[in-house]
This record gives sequence, structure tokens and C-alpha cells, in this order.
Amino acid sequence: MKTANRLLSIFICLLPFCLLAIAGCKPQTSSREIEIKIFITTRGGESIKLGNVPVVYYYESDFKANVPNVNGLVSRNGERCKRKIAADIECLRTAQSTLNGTAMAEYAQMKESLRQDVAEYYDLRFEINQFLMKGAIENGHVDYTDAEGSTSLKLPDKPATFYVLASTERQVGSTTEKYYWLERVNPTATTKLQFSNNNLWNPNTQAAAFGIQLLPTLPDYPELRW
Repeated sequence: MKTANRLLSIFICLLPFCLLAIAGCKPQTSSREIEIKIFITTRGGESIKLGNVPVVYYYESDFKANVPNVNGLVSRNGERCKRKIAADIECLRTAQSTLNGTAMAEYAQMKESLRQDVAEYYDLRFEINQFLMKGAIENGHVDYTDAEGSTSLKLPDKPATFYVLASTERQVGSTTEKYYWLERVNPTATTKLQFSNNNLWNPNTQAAAFGIQLLPTLPDYPELRW
């Protein structure tokens, strides 16, 4: 009985050391860092660093799984915007034939409605990017740039393809400029990324390369040549 008690005491004393040893043997999850800089170059040549910009990543499989949802958004909202613009154009053309002093104010309102609907159509590019970013942020795959427009995005260290996204907006006078970026990245080959207004993601020309549906094309309305 004494021997059993002695062995139990020894076991209890050694248990913490055993647990520490086991914990130390657990495989550590490694990551690979990609340095990211985000800035905008103005027409005057000034470089403006963009801070507090969310930068996210997707595993390739997760990104592709989300593409049908994005395409549904593009189809629904794109066609809706296209119909609204067509209706605006029709109203403008009808009003042009009956313009008089009292109708000028209404005609100006129609033109403003058209301008807003066209802006909504082009904002769908930003909406697509925001939709994708929301999914990555919910999964915790996000970091933010510092005051210098820099961050280090930590990706799992394995031979896989990832998608890196960022988006932000900036007020310039009375205009809101919107920026969005999307890059396919192999972290074993890429260590640095620069996002600027020279490599913005354009869904109108680049969507197909990512499996994303193109925005519906607007007819060549003369009223849109402003």
C-alpha cells in the first residue's frame, strides 16, 4: 500500500512536467508574411498613403465557393441598374420634345436622376469587392494598414493559391473616390504587393479571369457621353 502511495505521489509531482513536455511537442502553425503597401498617386504626382484600409485574403477554394453568390449579386443589381438607366433615357428623350420654361426644372431633375443611376451602376464594382471582403472579414482573415499605408498579411505557410483583396474610399472635394483591388497570390513566390490607382481591379475587364460574371453592358446612349 505504501509503495502504491509513493508511486502515486511521484506521478502527481511529475505530471506538470509531462504536460509541459507534451505541449512543447505540439506542431506550431507557421505562416508566411506578405508585405503590402497601399497608396494613391494624384495627378500632381503626390503620393498619398492610405491608412486603416482593410486587407483580406481567401483560400482559393473558399473564394471559388463564393463566386456564385457574387454572380447572383451582379446579375440582379446589374440588370436592375440597366433598366433604370433605360427608363431615364426614355424620359429625357420624351421631355426634350416638349421643353418650355416651366419644364426646364423637371428636365434638370431627370438628368440628375440619370446621373445618379449611372453612378449606382458603376458603384457595383465597389459593391462586388465589398461583398467579397465581408465574407473574408467574418472568417477573421483581415488586417489593416497603418498610417504609412503598410501592413504585413500573414498567410498560412503552404503551397496554395490565395486571393488578396482591399478596398477603401477617399473624399476629394465633393467627390468620393472608391478604390478596390483583387490579386491572385502564390505566397511561396510573392513576398510584396503594392496596391495603387495604377492597378485597381476592374470587373468590366478582369472579372472573367476570376470566374466572376461581367456587369451587363450599357447601350451606347449619346446622353451618357458627358
